[in-house]
Amino acid sequence: MAALTGLYQSIGKGARAEVEAKRRELHRAVCRVMGVQEDGPDDDVGPGQADAEALKVAVAVVTDGPNVLLVRPRNSIGDMSWQFPAGVVKPGIDATIVAVEETLAETGANCTVRERLGARLHPVTRVRCEYFLCDYIGGTVENRDAVENVSATWVRRDMLTSFIPADRTFRPILEVLALVDAPRQAGVSAAVR
Repeated sequence: MAALTGLYQSIGKGARAEVEAKRRELHRAVCRVMGVQEDGPDDDVGPGQADAEALKVAVAVVTDGPNVLLVRPRNSIGDMSWQFPAGVVKPGIDATIVAVEETLAETGANCTVRERLGARLHPVTRVRCEYFLCDYIGGTVENRDAVENVSATWVRRDMLTSFIPADRTFRPILEVLALVDAPRQAGVSAAVR
């Protein structure tokens, strides 16, 4: 996207109008293929669109013993140079399926969802993220999505915050990976939790 923005800014007004016309044409074509109503970039939600869904991402926290799986995105946002495998959840699709399928597509790792860890609005991207703790069940980890990622690798759990700062990591992830103490619940022992 940054490359397109740079290209757009480097061309003259006449060419910009042509680029904008092509962008609108592409937008209409994508809307037709996806079977969605075409809206302009500044349109508000109108009649019949009240049930529109916000962008949601399924995030897979895949573990294999002492290790956790990470990917390094090609186009990092801010200092987000590493992240967990993730994918956009389309309306009507189960987020657990997206977490498992995107992990395989991006990294070659097969996994199963053990439990849902929760959801939050990501502090950097402002996208709603739903997090799942997953168990690795096989496959060779490699970067299978060179367009989106630079690398895929296993990292020791105790090194996670060297890759993703603790203040940016969803607290339940740190708790389940035993990187911080889980909050004590009155009358409930650690063994029961």
